[in-house]
Amino acid sequence: MMPNALRKLLRTIAILLIGLGGLTVLAILVFRQAAWMRETETGAAIAPENGRWVSTPKGAVFTLEAGLRNGHAIALTHGTAAWSGLWQETLDMLGAEDYDTITVDFAPFGFSDRMNVE
Repeated sequence: MMPNALRKLLRTIAILLIGLGGLTVLAILVFRQAAWMRETETGAAIAPENGRWVSTPKGAVFTLEAGLRNGHAIALTHGTAAWSGLWQETLDMLGAEDYDTITVDFAPFGFSDRMNVE
């Protein structure tokens, strides 16, 4: 038989792990829903007004830029199921410090066209 103190500790750990798992699932669902909205709407319809579209042979690419005063160049990239807007606060801060900063939405995430890359 386990002592009561050990049983209570294991029960508390199990409850915490279940709660953490539930929060993780909820966070994934929220981020996935936001990404789905960006991936199914046309980029031009929902893209932030402070962005810029760059035409390429495969489709338009959406960028956010700051600074652009011939300072030190910095490129910021995003990961899977993310977009360039996650860098907005950092872009603003670096732009104010005279860094030429750009971030690009990599298809199929963010606002860039859904490119058929072969």
